[in-house]
Amino acid sequence: MAVEALQAQLEEQTRLSKEQIETLEDRKVRVEETQVQHQRDQDKMKSMTDKLNKTQKLLYESTRDFLQLKFECRANEKSWMAEKDRLLRELDRCREQLALSSDPEQEREHEREILRLSLVEKASRHSHSEEVKSLTEQLAQAHRPR
Repeated sequence: MAVEALQAQLEEQTRLSKEQIETLEDRKVRVEETQVQHQRDQDKMKSMTDKLNKTQKLLYESTRDFLQLKFECRANEKSWMAEKDRLLRELDRCREQLALSSDPEQEREHEREILRLSLVEKASRHSHSEEVKSLTEQLAQAHRPR
């Protein structure tokens, strides 16, 4: 009977040892799975950080381009305004000469000069409009996703 008890006790010890080994193996598998998942998460974080940096760089470049275009546009506007002022002064001068003129032939010449100046101003406005349209298109292209 003592042998049977010892044999039963040995079988119980063997069963408990096998359960402990299985538990340890399960734990080892879970630890390995956790490490693999951690590495995947690290790789994903690195990828997302790289994408964020690239996006920030593109934003910086787009903002810089926009500000440069805005500066150029303002400079062009100032130039056009100066040209307009000059043309208006020239027009006033021509009108004064016309008012002082009593010769009908000279009056017609002054009218042609006024018409010419008016056409120059109209062409200048058209050029300004085209320039603004061009800058607007450049700005839109600069902000399109690449």
